[in-house]
Amino acid sequence: MTTPGALFDISKPLSLRAYLADLWRHRQLIVELARADLKQRHVDTALGNVWYFLNPILLTAIYFWIFVLILGTNRGLGDAEFLPYLAISVGLFQFGQRATMAGAKSLIVNRRLVRLVRFPRGVLPISGVLAELAAVGPALFVGAVVAVFAGEVPGFDWLLVIPAAMLLALFITGLSFVAARAAEASGDVINLVPWVFRLLFYLSGVIYSVDKFIDKAWQRDLFLINPFHSLLSLVRYPIVPDASPITGPMIIIAFGWTAVSLLLGLWLFRRGEANYGRE
Repeated sequence: MTTPGALFDISKPLSLRAYLADLWRHRQLIVELARADLKQRHVDTALGNVWYFLNPILLTAIYFWIFVLILGTNRGLGDAEFLPYLAISVGLFQFGQRATMAGAKSLIVNRRLVRLVRFPRGVLPISGVLAELAAVGPALFVGAVVAVFAGEVPGFDWLLVIPAAMLLALFITGLSFVAARAAEASGDVINLVPWVFRLLFYLSGVIYSVDKFIDKAWQRDLFLINPFHSLLSLVRYPIVPDASPITGPMIIIAFGWTAVSLLLGLWLFRRGEANYGRE
């Protein structure tokens, strides 16, 4: 391995296969960076771990009070089944926003590391996504517990939540590559990401069931353009199938968007790798 102080060798750009292999060789670095990030946020402490469970509970309670009890956006769904719907949706969407933001900042906050140490720069956005995955488990756990109290019966089909959540994580990884490249080119992107996700929050069926709330079929079809709608539905479906129905096109679109996100993200990110860390 090249000693610290050497710049990343760009004289012979790696093929995609070689680059992925290089990322795999640096998997321990990815884990350590993610662990350091979590430690910095005190997730390794008792109170830090408790907060990861309290956060989805409090957010679910707030959204349930505002959008269900006050505004009545649970149209067509019982309050009991809508609670786990909210818990899972809000927790996973927050993961997507935080992980994308972490990716956008990854090259900037680690600029010194980028300048001094030779490693594939893709390590940085990936480690940000991995760190944020720590919040997904508690969010799904809270959603599952609420679903049980609401009358849902756990079954082996609930295990499908795991690959569905991993599919979402891969999609977010691709977004993080894009955000990292864009933020390196212009710091204004960091201010733009929260605004984009705020808009997506209301366009992805996070706090309402598209199938129940949107009456016209052509309007429901428009939601298929939004990958978050399909990906969140895939994760929710095993636990609350009536509140979050899925269709064949949604499954195809979810896999398609994930593939596009990863391939496009990697391609864009690698194109700028020679200039990362330079003024």
